[in-house]
Amino acid sequence: MVEFGLGDRYNRAEYSMAFRSGRIRPCLKESGTVRAIAFEPGPALSRRGDSTLHGLVCLLPSPLYGEVEGVWYELEEHCGLNGIRVTPYPHFSWCIAQGYEEAELKRIVEEIARSAEPFEVWTAGIGIFTGVKPVIYIPVVKTRQLVGLHETIWKATGEALTGMAGHYGPGCYMPHISLAYEDVDEARLKCAMQRLAFRDFSRKFEVNNISFIYEPEGQTGELKFSVYFNR
Repeated sequence: MVEFGLGDRYNRAEYSMAFRSGRIRPCLKESGTVRAIAFEPGPALSRRGDSTLHGLVCLLPSPLYGEVEGVWYELEEHCGLNGIRVTPYPHFSWCIAQGYEEAELKRIVEEIARSAEPFEVWTAGIGIFTGVKPVIYIPVVKTRQLVGLHETIWKATGEALTGMAGHYGPGCYMPHISLAYEDVDEARLKCAMQRLAFRDFSRKFEVNNISFIYEPEGQTGELKFSVYFNR
């Protein structure tokens, strides 16, 4: 994490260069201090890189699962976008990390799920995480229930996860459903926006699970387990 004080002139040049290059995005510090703003690597760059990243996610329910798969197929056929296939399960992420202890992680997730109940959220529009490797996504509208559950997951699973990506932490969290990443260049971005920008992506769906996707670098992700909430 790179941290810059609001009144710190010494770091302004470094911040300016990093922001223009897409290496960082603003994120309020969890401490709640007014003076400092922390800058974490943006999702477009931290999603993939030199390290393996595994994910605790919420798998999407039907029919949204199939709708997102349909968009993936469309963007692959018409725009040549297939980088998304490295994680072939429509989802939004709770957090991502470089390492994990599977037995302990599953135990913690099962404990959280026992006290959680399904709830509904909405999607809205289309977004782009900008940077060297842009990400096209559908935003998930945050609610108190969603934010509360995310904070619970973040705090509890720290015992079983290592190298947790800071931009998924409380205060920075931007839940989203990825539609394209890794191979989004200028031409493909234009193609995708021409096809998607005028559609209505408002959908209501149920959040009802915590699932774990194991994804070694350079390999297709594997769904290790899914734990569904009590009803």
